[in-house]
Amino acid sequence: MKHPAPILISLLVMSVLAATPALARQAAEPAAPVVHSDAEAPDGLEVVHLEEMWRAGGEDDEIFFGHVFRAEGDADGNVYLLDTQLSEVPVFSPDGEHVKTLSREGEGPGESRGPAGLSMLPDGNLGILQRFPGTIVKIDLDGTPQGKYRVGEATEGGFHALYTARCKGEHLMMVGQDATMGEGRQDRTWFVSRFDAEGRELDRLWTRDSVIDFTNPVINELDILDPCIFGSTVGPDGRIYLAADHDRYAINVYGLDGALSHVIEREFTPRDREDRETGRIQAVFDVWASRNPGVETHVEPHAASIANLHVDDDNNLWVENSRSGGTGPAEAFLTFDVFDPDGHLRRQVALVCEGDPLDDRLFWTRDDMVVLVKGAISAMFASMADGAAGDDEEAATDEMEVVCYRVPR
Repeated sequence: MKHPAPILISLLVMSVLAATPALARQAAEPAAPVVHSDAEAPDGLEVVHLEEMWRAGGEDDEIFFGHVFRAEGDADGNVYLLDTQLSEVPVFSPDGEHVKTLSREGEGPGESRGPAGLSMLPDGNLGILQRFPGTIVKIDLDGTPQGKYRVGEATEGGFHALYTARCKGEHLMMVGQDATMGEGRQDRTWFVSRFDAEGRELDRLWTRDSVIDFTNPVINELDILDPCIFGSTVGPDGRIYLAADHDRYAINVYGLDGALSHVIEREFTPRDREDRETGRIQAVFDVWASRNPGVETHVEPHAASIANLHVDDDNNLWVENSRSGGTGPAEAFLTFDVFDPDGHLRRQVALVCEGDPLDDRLFWTRDDMVVLVKGAISAMFASMADGAAGDDEEAATDEMEVVCYRVPR
């Protein structure tokens, strides 16, 4: 009944297996003011006990999820889940009723294959992101198709891919990658850009270039899992936030004019990965490398310093870092660093709920509501390559559960 979902890689695998040397980095120090904070928040630590609203899926529920990769919410408290394995969007009411399922697998209006992301759009519709070719499939909140638009055009022998879409009000940003073919090589460019509601690129804010040399086969983690995929978002005032470096706690902030306004920094020591984390990535790379003998692999020793970003309705920036799962009281799931609109660290907030930060993901659907997807991280890696997951993680994927919590104010 289930089939593999191309969560992060899909058609990239064929070219990455050929060769991937180290990335050509942009300048390490951007020409913009740096707002620096110490490791300790001046207003201290706030502990917030989340209040469960509803849950769905899991071993004992009749609702079955393939792989929930994203959760979005509307102003009324409805929750939209992107199931990348089943290519559909189940919708739950504020009291947890499964009210409908939007979209389905296919090529027709409102349908998608291997969806990779979900986002509200500036026109009030829902956008289902399809990675290859980079496309947004639009549906309204009742599921009626509203057309689709292609983002960028691929050159001959290359591709144009989308990885992330984030929207806040009328402001939309996306992360993608362009690739062009040359003699014995492929040139790639990661980009973070601002778009309008019809998919027209307004500003290309940031890029990072890499070259795939087909004579020197290497699989580099940072060529495939660039920090910008998860470490980017947009705020209600239109500012775009980007954590572009794997081992550095630094967040670029771009204004409405597209210029780099300032950089937010905090004293931080990168966290060494646990064996479970390294093993997942290495297992995926081993599967790929086995198809191309002689390919080298490189996995980063540290977890990405910035794991996720959220901006609330008051333009405060909530940062999940690689140590968020081990900070605060023992019962806390994640502890966020909260920066004011000017970029100063003010406080830390520990959210208390069930879950394992190395397996589960937390999505903000409103300022007062979060959705915990249990097994999301292990399922993501299991879907990247057949046979890469162990028996325990395969079992966790089969029992995926979603829990919706109220955040007391």
